[in-house]
Amino acid sequence: MRRLRLQATIFATLALCLVATSVPASAQSNPTLPPLAELTSVRFDYISTFNDEPGVVCQGEIASPARLHQVCQELVTAQEPELDIDVVTGRVTENVYLEGTYYNRVDDEPMWTTGVDPTFDPSLTPPHRV
Repeated sequence: MRRLRLQATIFATLALCLVATSVPASAQSNPTLPPLAELTSVRFDYISTFNDEPGVVCQGEIASPARLHQVCQELVTAQEPELDIDVVTGRVTENVYLEGTYYNRVDDEPMWTTGVDPTFDPSLTPPHRV
């Protein structure tokens, strides 16, 4: 009985290996891959380091060339005025770029500061999906 179970297990394992390694006929005749889907948005995470230590951690999403959202948390304090670096431990900065206008706020301030991108040309941006 024990030998029969062992033989059944070996047979099942061999059958599974055969199925797993066989290639369908359609794949054998056409080795090209299907085309990639159109890229509609990108999510990203990144870390900036100071003296080999994590300094700023950011997450964001780019929905189109004219729409971006990013949130960064500062993990160290570093001021270098000549390099335009002003980082304070614990500060969270949120940045939005929406069709030629910059919006940003620090921590959970209710007021956003804004700025205009003088190089923005709406005729160069693709139509947006909602």
